[in-house]
Amino acid sequence: ERAKLTAEKQHWESRAAETEKTVESLRQDKANIHAVLKQLELTREEEGKRHASEVEGVRSNLARKEQEWTDARREAAAERARADEERESGDRRVRELRDGLRAKQDECMKLSEEKVKAESALQLAQLQAETAKAALASASASAQQQQQQQQSAAPAP
Repeated sequence: ERAKLTAEKQHWESRAAETEKTVESLRQDKANIHAVLKQLELTREEEGKRHASEVEGVRSNLARKEQEWTDARREAAAERARADEERESGDRRVRELRDGLRAKQDECMKLSEEKVKAESALQLAQLQAETAKAALASASASAQQQQQQQQSAAPAP
């Protein structure tokens, strides 16, 4: 009976150690996800600023071209063709930048969902660890109680 209780105690200690490893691994995963999310947030902000600057540059360039058309009517046809081409390029670039930003936002949402899943897994692992610790404590108390009963039942020498 004592060997059985010792084996059960060792089993629960082993389970508790495994659960602790799992909890620590999940904590590390959570920290890594937080770091990636922070980096993505910073990258998104930097890209947003850069994109806004590029958009403003395109708008400024188009305004300058329109003034040139007014000033140089003799070259209006050639200037219009060039400015239209630049405008289309700018619009394409704006669309590309918006699509890129949308993709980054989707990636952030996906990582946020993964973070929630990781946190749920961490909570579950912590609950399992607490359950294992309680079972270990119960098994230990039961073993001590049985040992005391055996000692008190044994005849005194």
